[in-house]
Amino acid sequence: MLTIAAADRAAAASPALYRDLYGFTPVESRLAAALLPGTGLKRAAEAAGVTYETARWYLKAMFQKTGTTRQSELVARLTAAAAARLLPPGDDPDA
Repeated sequence: MLTIAAADRAAAASPALYRDLYGFTPVESRLAAALLPGTGLKRAAEAAGVTYETARWYLKAMFQKTGTTRQSELVARLTAAAAARLLPPGDDPDA
């Protein structure tokens, strides 16, 4: 249940959230938002308005900024961060 709730909250996050949390550029933020629903990099690149090769380059920069090394780790970190940031005050996701 928590994973589903976290994914729903992450999907509702705006790209600006990732700029605030990780210092992502606007393109990195759009790419991050496009990756969250489990979209592959090719589709996420299209959604972000960049080529696949450019998306690969941005993905590497996003790994550095978030301390991750794989796309699945990145998505998990972004999902958790968005869910935590979007929780109403006083809500405990572990309760």
